[in-house]
Amino acid sequence: MRRGIGTRIFVLGLAFVAGLGLAVTCQAPPDPDAEPAGAMPLALETWHRDALDCTRRVGDCADWFAFATPGPGSLRIDLAKMADEQETPEFSLVVGDASGALALEEANAGRTRLLLRYPADEGRYSDGGRHTLAVRTPEEGDGAFAYELRVSFVPKPLPRRPPAPRFEAVRAALLEVETGPDGGEAVLIDKGSRAGIARGQKGRLLQDGKKIADIEILDVYPDGSRAAIRGALGAALTPATVAEVDVPL
Repeated sequence: MRRGIGTRIFVLGLAFVAGLGLAVTCQAPPDPDAEPAGAMPLALETWHRDALDCTRRVGDCADWFAFATPGPGSLRIDLAKMADEQETPEFSLVVGDASGALALEEANAGRTRLLLRYPADEGRYSDGGRHTLAVRTPEEGDGAFAYELRVSFVPKPLPRRPPAPRFEAVRAALLEVETGPDGGEAVLIDKGSRAGIARGQKGRLLQDGKKIADIEILDVYPDGSRAAIRGALGAALTPATVAEVDVPL
């Protein structure tokens, strides 16, 4: 964090020891957010502006931040050097868990901006709860580094709902087996136009709940239909065989 006007206390004492005058300089107070335990709260989806100065004179080498996410999801982290006339020093972005334990670190490698997604692997998600991250520069760095930081949260997508059915399976009993107009076998069933069945609709014959053949409606009457059997039968037709026709909703 950029410190305020540095507290430099110069105590100038005159001591006449062997004829020498001594000057004592006090060090600046410790920077509380230089460690995960002192992490500053960070609001999501909002740009935060700050600065580091890792010179010996200032010693501000790391800014730790803490934030919470509402549930499983991924983080998009944008860290950019603010436009100024200063040369870009080395800097890195650290992603940690709730205690600050390292999960990921990305160095700028000459870049002025870092764009990270965490977790990086598509389809993996971090848990909700407290997270930490840090912006830091190497010890004895090259001077001030002014930056802006934003963390965005992308929730884990909800499971896709299965598509709504487009057909209703209308069941009908077999009335008769006959030879169809094309020479193949056909069946008469006891459902027709009053049940929504129409010419060209597809369906199947079921024996004990298992499909034994595909059918196609050829002729339709108010209370009955004729359907051609398409392909070979998987089992013999019996009084227990039923027809199932897909009727559009």
